[in-house]
Amino acid sequence: MFQLADANEYAIVGASKPLGLQLSQSRRAIDVPTKRIIQFAQLAAPVSPEGAVIQQLAERLPAARTQPPRPFADVSWPQPWEQAPIDRLTPPGHLLSPLPIAVDTQTGEWAWVDAVDDGPVFAVAGPPKSGRSTSMAAMANLASRSGWAVLNVTLSRRSPLATWDDPAISRHVAPDDLAAALEARDGNVLVLLDDLQRLTSYEPLDAALSHRDRVLLVVSGPPHFLGSRLGMLRNFPVAGAGLLLAPSGSLDGSAVGLRRLTPEMVANQRPGRGILAVAGEPSDVQVPLVNLSR
Repeated sequence: MFQLADANEYAIVGASKPLGLQLSQSRRAIDVPTKRIIQFAQLAAPVSPEGAVIQQLAERLPAARTQPPRPFADVSWPQPWEQAPIDRLTPPGHLLSPLPIAVDTQTGEWAWVDAVDDGPVFAVAGPPKSGRSTSMAAMANLASRSGWAVLNVTLSRRSPLATWDDPAISRHVAPDDLAAALEARDGNVLVLLDDLQRLTSYEPLDAALSHRDRVLLVVSGPPHFLGSRLGMLRNFPVAGAGLLLAPSGSLDGSAVGLRRLTPEMVANQRPGRGILAVAGEPSDVQVPLVNLSR
């Protein structure tokens, strides 16, 4: 809301000192909430004395730098897998081992991690019903389309990843058999380990980390568990990248390498909408909803 008032003398913004100019049809406005004075003015014609002064000032100023406005994408929530930009899975050229994670909500394009630089651990943190298992299933589908092999380590039959009938996560491996399964496969391998808090032995983690040059270990669990360095996680590598879903507190970001979260980051509680953290830099993302049958 603005309140208009008559005025005649005004200062040119950016001048070293105020310049008293008589501008035609000029008005001064007061922004009521902030009490700031804002100037509205119609510049004088170039042929007038006032216009000549303004023209001389303009010629002395450096040329303005222009750039096109940044486009903002309209990423729906939830986003069905069929609406995800699957036809645009072209990895950035600077990544050594690229892997798409989710859709950036600002650009509408895929957000990527580099399994070499950002690995060997990728954390999917969030409370129950936040979309952790669905996000891991989406990552498995994206990895399969990018030429990765996927191994699904089964820790509990209660995990949706143990019951969903989806080709990308159908290679179930018992924790004790993970080492042999990795030895039998060449190339890049994505290892899914849902509900890490259920793991009772460090051996499966050690088996995956021994192939860190080609294996990305994706683990999921509550933020307070993944962010702790107690018990079995004492010697576990800190995740260089991660996905934080439905954060509820400012300290939840420690699970994915982020410091204290801002109130805006904590405000979004929708399953599948979260924060992708890569090397401590956050970005808002939307995980496509994979249509899995039981």
